[in-house]
Amino acid sequence: MKVKLHNKTLDQDKEQEIFLADFPLMTQHGTFVINGIERVIVPQLARSFGVFFTVNELKSRKYFGARVNPAKGAWIEIESEIDGAIYVRIDRKRKFSVSSLLRVFADMEGKKLSDEEMIKHFEKMGVDIGPIKMSLEKDHAKTPEESYLEVYRRLRDSDLATPANSKEYIDTLFSREKYDLSTVGRVRFNQRFEKTIGPGTKDDRTVHLDDLYSVVAHVIKLNNDKLAKEDDIDHLGLRRIRSVGEMLQAKLKMGMTQMKRNIQDRMSTIDTATLLPIQFISPRPLQARLKEFFTTNQLSQFMNQENTLAEVEHLRTLSALGPGGLTRERAGLEVRDVHTSHYGRVCPIHTPEGPNIGLILHLSTYARVNEFGIIEAPYRKVKNGKITDELVYLNALEEETFVIAHAGVPYDNDGRLLDEMVEARRN
Repeated sequence: MKVKLHNKTLDQDKEQEIFLADFPLMTQHGTFVINGIERVIVPQLARSFGVFFTVNELKSRKYFGARVNPAKGAWIEIESEIDGAIYVRIDRKRKFSVSSLLRVFADMEGKKLSDEEMIKHFEKMGVDIGPIKMSLEKDHAKTPEESYLEVYRRLRDSDLATPANSKEYIDTLFSREKYDLSTVGRVRFNQRFEKTIGPGTKDDRTVHLDDLYSVVAHVIKLNNDKLAKEDDIDHLGLRRIRSVGEMLQAKLKMGMTQMKRNIQDRMSTIDTATLLPIQFISPRPLQARLKEFFTTNQLSQFMNQENTLAEVEHLRTLSALGPGGLTRERAGLEVRDVHTSHYGRVCPIHTPEGPNIGLILHLSTYARVNEFGIIEAPYRKVKNGKITDELVYLNALEEETFVIAHAGVPYDNDGRLLDEMVEARRN
């Protein structure tokens, strides 16, 4: 890699070629040859990014909440309590009223949000404004400056809170550099709340005031609906595949960040006049992360090469274990269980017996993984009692909006269904 060093004081440029790392090439069928041995990086089945709705049972009544899971950055947890107000926790720290957070996000977008405007906005959304009024009553802050201080004190209790450093800290916490909802998270957010414009583009990967309004309004609606249920975190529509590229990218980013820190430390102590790029750029952290990923990583395995089918099977294996995933000891029965959403996507039979049961899975024969890492299954459309050749790939959430008959339904050579009534799955 060519490195160019520009000295602003002397207006001089120094250029040098630096060796960064040996990068293993991927073979045509998606494996890597490391130290002469073929290895497979098993894709990880992890929880998707985006918003999840949760429930707490307090005094034999359900109180709903929400959790915004970003790919990078602070978790936002919204909770409704017995007193009727709605509270927020950021990164599992102490809770504060949701109105403070809404005021802070409005200020970040250059808007001044009064209590009356907040109530009017929720009225327009057609939700019960009782919890919002209660939250405003419980809120110690009334202006954006007070809201910043309130949130800052909950996050960093020991530090001296001033309006300036509170604003700077919280604005940075939710900036594009520190906070990333990811493309998947943003797309899921938009699908959930049927958004198309504004913070509705795939590239917009931070949380906005409009997003918070939608989440809080949905929590209020769930609290008022006696039949409402929380999101099922084991549903395949809410889980996604992290493939080798994504996991390697995260590891390289870690290595690059360490390199950046080392470079900044060395630049502050080195003589600038005689300085050459090779003197302060050490590629070792990057090399170490790369070696770690391909050799000691739990998901990097020697390829099963008994025969061609064994190779294909190994490449179509999914694991819930590994860095950022579950551990055998922590994984409960629900995670390991066969779920209705596995139908057509993951094989319910093919899993190891023993401590890894239900954590190591295999993709079904016709299942495919889409650009967002979500598993899709193919279905043939039925029109007027006739099975057409039109193939549609659906993910587990989309599938629930259709009536689906199983593959063993009898039909004639023209694709016409023979029985008047057929067994089907709905919702």
